Amino acid sequence: MIKKTVFISTAFATALVGSTMVKGHDSEEREFRRMEHKMHHRHEHMRHGFMRAFAQLDLSEEQKTKLKALKAGNQDVAETRRESLHNIESQIQQLMKADAIDDAQIKALTSQAAELKADQLIFAANMKKQAIAILTDEQREKFDAMKAKREAKMRRWREGE
Repeated sequence: MIKKTVFISTAFATALVGSTMVKGHDSEEREFRRMEHKMHHRHEHMRHGFMRAFAQLDLSEEQKTKLKALKAGNQDVAETRRESLHNIESQIQQLMKADAIDDAQIKALTSQAAELKADQLIFAANMKKQAIAILTDEQREKFDAMKAKREAKMRRWREGE
């Protein structure tokens, strides 16, 4: 009788631990997927956030037309740079997975990636400057206030409040 009780208790404990481990793995997988999903949307939001912010500024039809032309005129360049950077990063990942690590090739590709990233940042800064130049003084003030509010929110978030 004691052996039977010990056996049943052991079987139950094993089943419980096993199901908890599986459940833990499922929840980790779910959490990973959720974070991956959030990162994707955050990236999309960052890409379109500039124009989304401008939508709150009560732009005239002329301003909207100028902003759309600015975006359309530079979209191909931005997309080409983005694709080039993605291709270089893919090449780096492939080199990292290779059996023999080619240090020189990895350094060359990371230098290219850094240069492209710097070009992207400069390009984005120039685009932003051109877009802000289209705004009236009142709209610039409102834009600056929105920016200050967003920065304060991000600062609080980083500090853990």
